[in-house]
Amino acid sequence: MKNHTTNYQNTFIEVAEDSTVNTAEMPPVKGDKKSAANHQFELLYENPYQYTSDDVFFQVYAIRKELLPTDLETERANFFSKGQPCFQASLLTKRYGWGIYSDETVK
Repeated sequence: MKNHTTNYQNTFIEVAEDSTVNTAEMPPVKGDKKSAANHQFELLYENPYQYTSDDVFFQVYAIRKELLPTDLETERANFFSKGQPCFQASLLTKRYGWGIYSDETVK
């Protein structure tokens, strides 16, 4: 099975040119269910330089799908067997005005 990745190294993904905000905003929680952007923001904000983008995207997927810990390895392989959007397509950069930096130390 082919393994795709969203990981970058030593790369800064800028705020999207068409973003409508002048200052970065925390994604608002609507109701009692967090959005993918909420989960992404929390993981990155609370754990700077700890996760690769693959880690972030899969963790958010696992949380939202309520995957069991015993299924994570298999599900991760299935998740990355097809291409996934990267942070350039994330609402964090497109709607909420955040840039994302990936350095070489996170693997």
